[in-house]
Amino acid sequence: MAKRQAIEVVDRTLLDIIGNSESFGGKVVVFGGDFKQPTEIEDLIKIPDEMVITMKNEGDSEEKLINEIFNGLQHHGHSTKYIAERAILITKNEIVDKLNEMLINFFPRESVTYYSFDSATDYADTQYLEEFLNSLTPNGLPPHK
Repeated sequence: MAKRQAIEVVDRTLLDIIGNSESFGGKVVVFGGDFKQPTEIEDLIKIPDEMVITMKNEGDSEEKLINEIFNGLQHHGHSTKYIAERAILITKNEIVDKLNEMLINFFPRESVTYYSFDSATDYADTQYLEEFLNSLTPNGLPPHK
């Protein structure tokens, strides 16, 4: 479940970024969740079958989602226009990282791994291992690797 205000923020943000006055800046937005709940009774909306990705197993559905949104990535991965016209919005950072890792494998070039170079201000009473600090993925910051 998402709060109404969160959806409105996404709508306003896309309107501002894209400059289009249509809902969500004219972009197709797919909301995920428990698809067994929407029905045609009680004024609820039934999601059309062509918008539902059936889930045999977790990896299969994620790959189908990537193929659907980024169809032809191997041929158009060099085009910034192609990439800018597509997005997958996910609620949890660990799923974002997993999908990003899967997407990197679809690009036609060799991947390059970059590492962050950070330092912590040590206080006498707190010392953290570098491995622990590198394992953290706080909101708003990219992962260490």
